[in-house]
Amino acid sequence: MLALACGCLALYFVGASGYDLLTDDEMRYAEAGRRMVESGNWIIPEYNGYPRYQKPILFYWLQALAQAALGSSPWAARVPSAIAGVLVVLLIAQLGKALWGRRGGLLSGIALAVSVEIVLLARMVMTDIVLLLCIQSGLAAFYVAQLEAPERRGRWYLLMHAALAFGFLTKGPIALVLPTAILLPWLAARGELLATLREARLGWGALLLVLIAGPWYFLADAFTRGEFTWHFFVTENIGRFTSNVNPHEAPPLLYFLILVPLTFPWAGVLPQALASALRARWRGAPFQEAVPWLLAWQIVLVLVVFTLSRTRVWTYTLPILPPLALLVGRWLALQMQQPGQGGSPLRVPLYAFAIVSLGLFVAGCLVPLEALPLEVRTDAILSTIRLFTGMLFGLSLALVFLDRCNRFELTLSGLVGGAACFYLAVALVAVPRVDAQLRAPVREAAVAIRANQADLVVTCMVHELGLNLHARKRRVLHWRTHSPESLHLLLASEQRVFLLIEPRKFEELADLPVHVWDAHPRFILAANFPPDPAYLASKRRANPPGSGLVLLRGER
Repeated sequence: MLALACGCLALYFVGASGYDLLTDDEMRYAEAGRRMVESGNWIIPEYNGYPRYQKPILFYWLQALAQAALGSSPWAARVPSAIAGVLVVLLIAQLGKALWGRRGGLLSGIALAVSVEIVLLARMVMTDIVLLLCIQSGLAAFYVAQLEAPERRGRWYLLMHAALAFGFLTKGPIALVLPTAILLPWLAARGELLATLREARLGWGALLLVLIAGPWYFLADAFTRGEFTWHFFVTENIGRFTSNVNPHEAPPLLYFLILVPLTFPWAGVLPQALASALRARWRGAPFQEAVPWLLAWQIVLVLVVFTLSRTRVWTYTLPILPPLALLVGRWLALQMQQPGQGGSPLRVPLYAFAIVSLGLFVAGCLVPLEALPLEVRTDAILSTIRLFTGMLFGLSLALVFLDRCNRFELTLSGLVGGAACFYLAVALVAVPRVDAQLRAPVREAAVAIRANQADLVVTCMVHELGLNLHARKRRVLHWRTHSPESLHLLLASEQRVFLLIEPRKFEELADLPVHVWDAHPRFILAANFPPDPAYLASKRRANPPGSGLVLLRGER
């Protein structure tokens, strides 16, 4: 367990300070945590000068505490997610130990630790993995309770209720709805529903929910005069399920389409692990024999429920990872107990992996530079794609060679170690290169904004970019609609205004006294006052003639 914890810490933390927060959601959570520390308002989080009603408070508190202790930085913002990732891996290892024995528990923890979606979300500033820790802790407490004698189950039910109450404080009703939807049909099918409800201490559960989550919900409702309660419970929960709140429409079978990449490197063994689970008895069998069916039911339920939701986000698949890891750990342990029966159990998945990775490598070599999005259309990004698709293909060939040695443990070690090394290489090399193209220009603009205080910062027809976090601005005006007249009035006013604008829109400002400060394919940094000569000199030193980067004139 200690080795597993140390391995997870390395996998989720190494290189985490080498690149910026990459998505808008990460920026919002981190900035809301920073503002919480700065303002002293620990009740209602805010972003860009407005209250945030999208999520409850627990993750914002974790963000604020991490940044208060470690400083406002991308690394500090990632600490809560990384620690939650380590804890959920250790939880699954311990649960697997209770269900399958020591070897099965360790293999279950390892299977979860190197699953690509867990690695991604343990390195991102998102609520999902903290919610997963709460939900899976509650489910794990229920499973362990079923393994105990009836008179010793009470404490485990109390732990279940406490964990789900913290989940309610993390993301709301889904922390109660999802476990309920998993457990009630299962118990009803086994004829154990009424007996379990009588012994589950539901009254104590309601009390724990009120004591743990109730105070903040009450204060949030009182502080916002009911606005939070209506927006969160109606708009964010019911609205997300019945309508699409994203700016893009996801295909109906999104979760089934992305199941293979998000379960790497175990996608090839999942059919065998599931088939092995479904050969277990469940009707009339003791809980420990029947639990593979319950884990399979959790996987199916999550996929179906979130497929029915109109709002589809790739992170919603996260609750299927722990049961998948437990089933994979069980199957791997069985293979180790029955060596050499019917050839290598990993041979077909590894050959499939080699074929797919070869296709990705060939596609990476053939893709032209012009096919990349404008924001990352550089030779450095193209070479990175080719390098890492080649590494993936090389890893597949190495694993096929190991498999030919007919030593299952050796092949499995190569698969786990190779996946972990690949993730670390991506974190240390590939992500910083993408960050240099996407976020470094924003950080440079933020430095200029902080050094030359303006009355207002405006973005026009570009993403919000995280300027609030980098420039330490409480409010940035995001101009998302095409309204050149109002923008002209703003820039012609006596206020000192910084503007980040899409390059194609910049030509509409030709009649205004707008001064160019910096230029990138993604945006132009301009202001209605001239740049400091020292700033221009530093830009020219950073971008000498022949470097291929835009050199700036001080004024239009």
